[in-house]
Amino acid sequence: MCRAAAAPEPCAGLLWKLTHGRWIRWHSRYFALEDGCLRWSTSRQELEANVNVSTIDFSLTLCRVKKTNSRVGSPHLIIRPRDGNLWSDEADKQWGAGSAKKLCLDARSDDGQLWYLRMQEHIAHGKRKGFSRSLDIQSCLSRTGKCLALDRVAVNNPIDSDADDAEECVICFDALDDSTVQSSSCGHRFHAYCVHEWTLRSDLCPLCRGRLTCDSHHSKALTPRQRRASDGSRRLTFGATAAEITAAA
Repeated sequence: MCRAAAAPEPCAGLLWKLTHGRWIRWHSRYFALEDGCLRWSTSRQELEANVNVSTIDFSLTLCRVKKTNSRVGSPHLIIRPRDGNLWSDEADKQWGAGSAKKLCLDARSDDGQLWYLRMQEHIAHGKRKGFSRSLDIQSCLSRTGKCLALDRVAVNNPIDSDADDAEECVICFDALDDSTVQSSSCGHRFHAYCVHEWTLRSDLCPLCRGRLTCDSHHSKALTPRQRRASDGSRRLTFGATAAEITAAA
């Protein structure tokens, strides 16, 4: 099951990075994946001290990772923005910021497949974080412009989210925690990300088949601010869902 709020397991180690300067060559760098961000520097000590660190925040740009074969055996990992997207030129600290230039990495070891899977998980997690920031709770707009009959609610679950009495999201079956939670008119509760993903496939509650959307005339009467919020949410979250990414692996 995919936890809607918890960050995936961090990953760190030495990778080879293809650099594009006067000469195109491979250089070893120490990389770390944590909470939907990729950071790297020339050494582990510099990375831990946050000195000369390059950064990509996956929550700011829709991107993908592709695995290609290499002559040395381990796969090359190609990370690039999805079509129509650019790396952030405000928060990202890397030579490709503000562009769609790819990042090419090579583990040169048996860890290549592990890095590929971890990269997919953190990209998906970054996508969820970006969606949560862009979600317009007041207008409750779906990414297709539908008006959703959902309310934001507070959940008081035990500190131990694995406890038997912890309330669960009825879509992913993970505990509802302090992340954004929404309730339908039929009384069922969901992680906001989960229910918005669900409405891309169906307007009906997955449990009782109650409607999750308002009447059609509501969505036609959206204000300009609501339409801009909906458009921005669609741009941010366009692409494969976390489940599709996991299945593709």
